[in-house]
Amino acid sequence: MREDDPDTWDIALQLLAEIETGKLRWADLRGNPPNGNNMRDDVISSLRCIGLWNNPSASVKELLSALALCAPYFAAYFPQLGHIGTTVCLSIAKMWSAKIDHSPYHFRRPAETMSRISQLATEARLGEMVIVLADSIGLGMSVDTREQFRKHRLRRSTS
Repeated sequence: MREDDPDTWDIALQLLAEIETGKLRWADLRGNPPNGNNMRDDVISSLRCIGLWNNPSASVKELLSALALCAPYFAAYFPQLGHIGTTVCLSIAKMWSAKIDHSPYHFRRPAETMSRISQLATEARLGEMVIVLADSIGLGMSVDTREQFRKHRLRRSTS
């Protein structure tokens, strides 16, 4: 996709309208994760998951599920881009910190959760952020699923 491609702008305007009107729902996103097969569809899916944050009726569980849906795709895409993955992780951590600060009663040990996701974000460890958040909201996760998420980093490790 190119920035001068009219289809790109049409898609962007449709997504913005969907987000701004609050019509975006978790049920619309659930079965359509980015999968690396079609860049256009992956970008749309990723932006819709991020756009869910604009829907005030989205639950903490839905927001975390949307992030978990995109984590494998982000981990495949961002490591090649250097520190951009860290920037993305830091932005995601800031969104979560604001949510925790606004609604701390949804989280176990909210201050500790915010501190831990901030630390993980500086290391671009998105998958581990998902694990910490899942534990904080009491969302069960199997050992195998935890191991898969631990692999999702948005920056290549320097060691």
